[in-house]
Amino acid sequence: LREVALHVTNPGARGVVVSEAPPSDEPIEPLDEYRLRVLQTLRRGGVYPFELIRLLTPPQGAASDFPAGDFVEHDLDDEGRLVAVHRDQGGNTANLVVGLVRNIVPAIPEGMQRVLIAGDPSRSLGALAEPECRRIIAAIDMAERLGLPVEWFAVSSGARISMTSGTENMDWIAAVLRRIIEYTQAGCELNVVVVGINVGAQPYW
Repeated sequence: LREVALHVTNPGARGVVVSEAPPSDEPIEPLDEYRLRVLQTLRRGGVYPFELIRLLTPPQGAASDFPAGDFVEHDLDDEGRLVAVHRDQGGNTANLVVGLVRNIVPAIPEGMQRVLIAGDPSRSLGALAEPECRRIIAAIDMAERLGLPVEWFAVSSGARISMTSGTENMDWIAAVLRRIIEYTQAGCELNVVVVGINVGAQPYW
């Protein structure tokens, strides 16, 4: 018999993965903010966006249902345009994550690229207001400019209800709706994958 430490995970709620590691006498470290958000999201039956992205972009040679890929997170600059950002995962300040996702497949050696939008249920259950709507519109603009499809992992509890904001949230919801209509009527591709709660504004889109 030998002693081992078992690490049990359930990435993307797609099945339990058990891995072995040597046992350790070191004290258990407290969870960092990222792991806390992952656990809080799992307890509510949701999927944390960066865990979803990790599932979609496995490293080269990894045993996975998805081809190897990568993800570059984007966020708004001072002029309201999406630019690549280099920060720790989970550093998003809005209730969603946007960026460019790419998977390498034999038929497309340069990679199959899409603009990704992923709701973040760990923040106000993905509620939508100006910060989220600005990023959605900017993501659609980027997809149109680059000639790429949008891949939208939708999760949201609807328009934000707050004592500090009111009907302006619905104005932003309407602006997103207009942009979606313009984008799709121009023959561009927008794929929606529902990964959790969707009530209020987002289903209207």
